[in-house]
Amino acid sequence: DNFFSVVLSSCKVSLSKISNKDISECKTTLSGIKTAVLFNLKYINNKNLHSILTSNKLLKNYSGSCPIFPLPDFVMFPASGHEFTIFEPRYIEMIDYILKRERLLIISLLKPGWQDNYEGSPSIYDIGTLGYVSKVEKLKDGKYFIVLIGLDKVLINETEKSHNFRIGATTSLGEI
Repeated sequence: DNFFSVVLSSCKVSLSKISNKDISECKTTLSGIKTAVLFNLKYINNKNLHSILTSNKLLKNYSGSCPIFPLPDFVMFPASGHEFTIFEPRYIEMIDYILKRERLLIISLLKPGWQDNYEGSPSIYDIGTLGYVSKVEKLKDGKYFIVLIGLDKVLINETEKSHNFRIGATTSLGEI
């Protein structure tokens, strides 16, 4: 944590003549980097993780669209991973949906002002990370614990809201 505090302080100093919005975006990016590093340290010796990241099978059969899991302060990168506890009913429904399909979802960052339309479809950035749910555990209280592995950086071309969650059509940006 101390290392990341120093990096964040340097970032704030560098951005001191720029807007608070930029500082906030810097914090979000650093938070995502910290999470990715800590996750990868935890799973670095996991052979299953390595096989997931080096497998072309997951993307070879990808339909081109999947659910979007938008988050306010989290950026995920390809070739990294993160653990999530899924507790909102619409996202529990989303996990049920993907488990019957390709086990893929898109992590996308919510745009500023998302709180005004949180229960609806708040605006998201059109760049996200396509991820594979490598581990799922249904908890006693109905929540899910999942491990998501980032596979590819994607452009979200369009979204559809035919469920309580959005589904996005994507194009790979090939920046793995």
